Amino acid sequence: QRLFQLFAKLKHSGFRRIQDLNLSYNDIDGSGFADKKLKESLREGGGAEWTRVNLSYNPIGDEGMVPTFTALSQSHASSCPELVKLELCGSELGDPSMTALSSLMMLGHVALLVKLDLSFNWIHPNGVKALLTALRAKACPVLTHLDLSNNNMGDDGINQICVGFQVGGISGLEDLDISNNGGRHSMMHLSMMLEKGFCPELRRLGIAGNFDGNARVKRLFKPYKKRIKIKFENPDGT
Repeated sequence: QRLFQLFAKLKHSGFRRIQDLNLSYNDIDGSGFADKKLKESLREGGGAEWTRVNLSYNPIGDEGMVPTFTALSQSHASSCPELVKLELCGSELGDPSMTALSSLMMLGHVALLVKLDLSFNWIHPNGVKALLTALRAKACPVLTHLDLSNNNMGDDGINQICVGFQVGGISGLEDLDISNNGGRHSMMHLSMMLEKGFCPELRRLGIAGNFDGNARVKRLFKPYKKRIKIKFENPDGT
């Protein structure tokens, strides 16, 4: 109820100037975001002025985020036309949320998005595929920072990101973190993308925890260390 009241206030002129919405670390679960009145508020333009949204470390899950993204997609006008930074770290999101986010992107509602943080969630290869469908279509043409670390993408998901570099749509990324995703063989594919010049803007790359400390993998990326800051290890040395 309190969450609905907050979003309802955002629709009124006195609150529409709020640009930075930070609700992180508030233990907000999915039922709060799935509220019918809240969805109506979002469809009516509750997020029209937002430039930064941080909902990180709330147990929202697909139960709350899918209806939220869907409501924003159903907005009569562009629902978040000014949004440049979206942080959903540790929000228990899975592939259904990625499909809903992809639909929102494809409709052009977040075309100015620069930074997207989806780390520490439950995203699998199908979720990556849904997300990359929108990014390959250049639905977020100015996106430069993408954090997908600590998910469950595996080699299949990381390979899809490599294809995204190859066919375009994410070639403008400057900062990409795919650490701790259970990848291994896909590191060879990623190094080939760098070798062939498909990642011209990349300046920071996180691959820690994906290759079991394999020295050969480190050698693959060594030629690019002068241009790109590469994170090979987690803080605990893994």
